[in-house]
Amino acid sequence: MGIETALGLGAAYLGSKSSGPKQTSTSTVDPATAARYEDLYNRAQGVAGQPFTPYTGARVAGFNPDQLAGFDATRNMFGRSLSFDPTGQLNNLAQGPLNIQQFQNPYNEQVINNTLGDLNDARQMQIQSDQDAAIGRGAFGGSRSALLESETNKNFADIAGRTSGNLRQSGFNNAANLALNDRNFRAGLFGNQLADQYRGLGLLSGIGTSNKD
Repeated sequence: MGIETALGLGAAYLGSKSSGPKQTSTSTVDPATAARYEDLYNRAQGVAGQPFTPYTGARVAGFNPDQLAGFDATRNMFGRSLSFDPTGQLNNLAQGPLNIQQFQNPYNEQVINNTLGDLNDARQMQIQSDQDAAIGRGAFGGSRSALLESETNKNFADIAGRTSGNLRQSGFNNAANLALNDRNFRAGLFGNQLADQYRGLGLLSGIGTSNKD
């Protein structure tokens, strides 16, 4: 059925639906217009009859050389970072005892010995002074002289004990503080290393997720 026949039938149908007395009308289409309609119709039929051909080409642009080089650098960086185990080191720090010995001042004992020596010199000088005084009074070797010497020795022992104890306590506290600071410092380094590994893992897992050329 041609386009002219289809147009004629359409016009006749519309005429049959009009109200009032039955009328017969005839419509004609300009031959040039009808030819154009016919051509468009035939083209549409041709397109509709073509089989579907899916697209088989690449849908995403390939990675450029700089992106590929960046991927390799990220993998290498992640591999170097994972060669160290910061988690194990943190566990060792948390479970291991605080190593104070290596932070103790090696001259601590020397300082204590020198101090005790000075105190002993002072003791001996005091005893000598007491003896000289006793000789001057003609009481050397008596009970009073012995009592003074005993008191001097007792004072020396008390002062020497307190002094050496305080010096050792001070040395221990300093070493403990240094050891604790060292542990905290190393824990911070290991924590930073662990965070760096997490960042590297994030970069590695995101390789190739976006490709914008």
